[in-house]
Amino acid sequence: MIKPGKIVFIGDEYLEIIALAAGVDAYVFNNDCRKLEEWITKNIHLYDVIVYLDTVSSTCSDVIDHAKSIARDKIFLMLEHPLLSVQRDPRDYYRELARKILGIEITLN
Repeated sequence: MIKPGKIVFIGDEYLEIIALAAGVDAYVFNNDCRKLEEWITKNIHLYDVIVYLDTVSSTCSDVIDHAKSIARDKIFLMLEHPLLSVQRDPRDYYRELARKILGIEITLN
């Protein structure tokens, strides 16, 4: 049986737009590990699935490890950041992500 739960996306502004359009929560990561850790400590109990960009993990690996240790019953999913992947147009990546999450095609200029 599938249990209903809440999802949060942690990443950049573009990922936030997709998350909010999908009707899920988002946290815009601004390279401040301390703020992220404070937010996670206060809010992680609200979510069942935490989706984050690999740039968040590489910048704040201790914070992600801490989150996983205090929320062992949660699902953590890491997404590859499109600007760091080899020869991939970020617009294609976000389009594909929106299609998978929202089930719709969006246009990013």
